This record gives sequence, C-alpha cells and structure tokens, in this order.
Amino acid sequence: MTALASTDVTVTVNSRDKDVGHGALSKFVGIATIAFGDGALTYPSGGVPLPAIGRFGLQRQADIGLIEQPSGDGYVYKYDRTNHKIRIWQSVDPADTGGADTPLVEMGTGGAPAATTIKMVFIGE
Repeated sequence: MTALASTDVTVTVNSRDKDVGHGALSKFVGIATIAFGDGALTYPSGGVPLPAIGRFGLQRQADIGLIEQPSGDGYVYKYDRTNHKIRIWQSVDPADTGGADTPLVEMGTGGAPAATTIKMVFIGE
C-alpha cells in the first residue's frame, strides 16, 4: 500500500478564518480545516506530512498548531511543529483483555486512517 503524502492532504482556510487576530499579537493567527485519509493510503513513518505552510496563510513558519480533536474515532491528533506533520496516537490494550489501556502509542506505519477531518488553530509568521 502507498503511504499518505502531503499531496493527499487538503487544507482549507476560509477567508473569515484568516488572520483572526488581525495582527494584534504581532503573529498571524488562523483556523484551518485539514482533511486526509481514505482507508487505503497508509500512515507514513513519523506522521502525515502537511502541505507547505503557505497553504495555511503563513509566509515563514508555524510557531504552534492546536488541534481540535474529532469526536468518536478514538485517536489523538498532535501537530509535530519540527517536521510539519500530524501525528496520530492511540490507546492500546496489548493483551486485549478489556482492562485499563496503556499510555498512548503512535499509529503503526501499516495503519490506514479512514477519512478524517480536523480543525487546527495555527499561529506563526
């Protein structure tokens, strides 16, 4: 199977969600909707690569990305600023006993995320 690439990720920033801070913080603050996955493409090593920061309305760098977790899919999504990727974490009961879950582990590279849409607040320049 083929791994997700940045070209498989759709980023939408509505005009009303661009620079919601209006420069008051000396930083660009925006809200993006990010969609990826189709159940066929697999999770790449190190996370789902995002398109260039220009797609988010940024010119130089993303300083922080905060993700609103989608409800009901059981995963935790985190922004990896250093590598500009979305990393997917899950809680796993290794013995499948129905008992307490272990700490979060990253989704394996063989995993194939279903269609996923997340919202992300980003701050940068």
